[in-house]
Amino acid sequence: MKNLSGTITALLLCLPYFAQPAGNRTLNPGPQSHPQLSAGRHFGVMAIIPQNHKTIKPEPEPVVRACSDIGQTALPIMAPPPSPSPLTIRAPFRLAGRLIIVQAEIDGQKGNFILDTGAEKLVINERHFGKGWSNDRSPKAGVLGNIAEGHSCLLVNLAWQGMSFKKVKADVVDLSHLEEQKNFPILGLIGYEIVKDYELLIDFQQRQIVLTRTNETGERLDNQAATAPPVDSLPFSLAQHIAVLDGDINGHGVAFGLDSGAEYNLLNRKAGREVLRNFEALQHAAIHDAGGRASTELLAGRLYQLSIQNLSCSGMPTVLMNMDNMNRLLQSRLDGVLGAEFLANRRTIINYKKKKLYFLEWE
Repeated sequence: MKNLSGTITALLLCLPYFAQPAGNRTLNPGPQSHPQLSAGRHFGVMAIIPQNHKTIKPEPEPVVRACSDIGQTALPIMAPPPSPSPLTIRAPFRLAGRLIIVQAEIDGQKGNFILDTGAEKLVINERHFGKGWSNDRSPKAGVLGNIAEGHSCLLVNLAWQGMSFKKVKADVVDLSHLEEQKNFPILGLIGYEIVKDYELLIDFQQRQIVLTRTNETGERLDNQAATAPPVDSLPFSLAQHIAVLDGDINGHGVAFGLDSGAEYNLLNRKAGREVLRNFEALQHAAIHDAGGRASTELLAGRLYQLSIQNLSCSGMPTVLMNMDNMNRLLQSRLDGVLGAEFLANRRTIINYKKKKLYFLEWE
């Protein structure tokens, strides 16, 4: 299969107005409405940050931030909670901006990993795992074009909360630029291939990830891993490794991919005039690639009148961009991507084998 793990691995935005907690944001264009931004994109990881941006530290309290002036502080070590059985992982997570950060281990080296359902495989950082791997190097295409070279290897072991994934095929990519932007070490990205055989609960209320092994039909193999009954559910299809949800914007059908590694939602600027008139542009962003060369210009704002089947999602912060390259690599026709803005106020279960999302009650 074509290597697509870098296609929409993450959209890492640090636009000034998004830095405010939800509900307190004001989106009034002013002197700061057109910042010159720089973006570092590694294997699909794209960052848009102000050039004068100061470092971020992950929040120990349940407050979601995108940018701050907090000093340079490394991620705290998280003590693993007990798991009820070998078939279930319960992993606490922290937020760095809106990235979901978990603790895992590769060949005895422990550290921070981003949970990223937009990545096809496990992605490991060449800065930390640069020696002893295969020399099968090839360009990895991202949202805006070929952005980095990487190579694949077979890992002896990935350990996550006491569960081992042996001989995991991973893409080795230089993520040092992303580390510098976030100001803490990142060993890699945990992608679709790791979680596809599990029922994945992303619980923003309790700040934990729960993975429960499933059989071929998507039924849980761990009877002790019962959760509260879901209050709602949505079917989805798959475009390669991306869950695709059908939706509606003011009477016009749309398809949105789901990506836990995207800090903000995306809207395809070619989605059509009737769709785009529901997007309110509030901020310009000049985007640059990792080498500092200008690539394209984006608009940030809010998308209104969006419903994902029976869920109203109107007014979420969204970035407008050309998604041609993403759709070409995924062989899809996505109108947008739902990221952390969609997940942050929900307790969401993803079951890839049943191709369904389930939502637990926010207690």
